[in-house]
Amino acid sequence: MRRRYNLNGADTGRLSGKTSASVRLFVRTQDKGLAQSIRDGLLLAHGRTLVVMDTDFNHDPAMIPQMVDLLRYYDLVIGSRFVMRGGMEDRLRYHLSQLY
Repeated sequence: MRRRYNLNGADTGRLSGKTSASVRLFVRTQDKGLAQSIRDGLLLAHGRTLVVMDTDFNHDPAMIPQMVDLLRYYDLVIGSRFVMRGGMEDRLRYHLSQLY
């Protein structure tokens, strides 16, 4: 099944505005925390299905279609890099993330 995607990105830098019909970037100049950025992104989002994902590729975007398909059976689908085969295969990176 073919799907349409819209991508919102939060940035604490200087770029702002629409980059295309399906990609929108918003700049956070105050309260640059992760939780507030996620909240604001969700409030600006349009569509029936929302995906929150880090952009450092600890999460594999190729998994999104499979996760969306699971929404036929579940109300919520969560992926985690902290479970086996969850995307955090580098041991040093895993342990450093525990410190954060």
